[in-house]
Amino acid sequence: MSLINITIPVFNEEIILESSLKKLSDFCAKSLKDDWFMVVVNNNSTDATALICKRISQNNTRIKCLNLPQKGKGLAIQEGWQSFSADYYIFMDADLATDLEALPKMIEELKKGAPAIIGSRRLPLSQVERSVLRDLVSLTYLKIANLMLNLKLSDLACGFKGVNNEIKEKILPKIKDRAWFWDTEMLFWAKRAGFKIKEIPVIWTETPDQKRKSKVGILKVGFKNFLSLFKIRYL
Repeated sequence: MSLINITIPVFNEEIILESSLKKLSDFCAKSLKDDWFMVVVNNNSTDATALICKRISQNNTRIKCLNLPQKGKGLAIQEGWQSFSADYYIFMDADLATDLEALPKMIEELKKGAPAIIGSRRLPLSQVERSVLRDLVSLTYLKIANLMLNLKLSDLACGFKGVNNEIKEKILPKIKDRAWFWDTEMLFWAKRAGFKIKEIPVIWTETPDQKRKSKVGILKVGFKNFLSLFKIRYL
């Protein structure tokens, strides 16, 4: 039986955190054949996120909390993976935009030997609900990133990825970005090192809870990511 580290980066998620953790915990208890735990990494939230996480973790030994003084999604994922050892490492967005049925499929592929798995919203079997603007910006970034970095992948930004221990130990130390470009940089270094990256289709819904607004300013993040592409390619 393998041990799975499921890391969830969070920033000001008091609206959805408790319901998301319950939903994910219930699903894992019912559907996963392997041992597992969750690491909720609080990214310097200014709301009640830290208090909610602490309360929940005190009543559920499978949920662990980390509080970071800095912001940065990539930093949160990296700290969550490096702070608690496991056989395989996965991260998911707090809004659970990716349908949970993809989770056991990802674990299965990791156990079969794939060093890195990414959820893709652009495979034939994927089902996606998202705004036209976000889709256009995402597609533009994808095409430019694939061209510049020779990644040949169908999705870079989906908040659902998993790796084995070898990727964690060899690739994470190379990553310099600590924010939204972290995903792309991880995939870039993994590809360059010769690791195979497998994609699986997902059912993905943008901001399932309508009371919660996305934390991603798509144009601002997109611009920063484009700059990061040039840095990693030419500097």
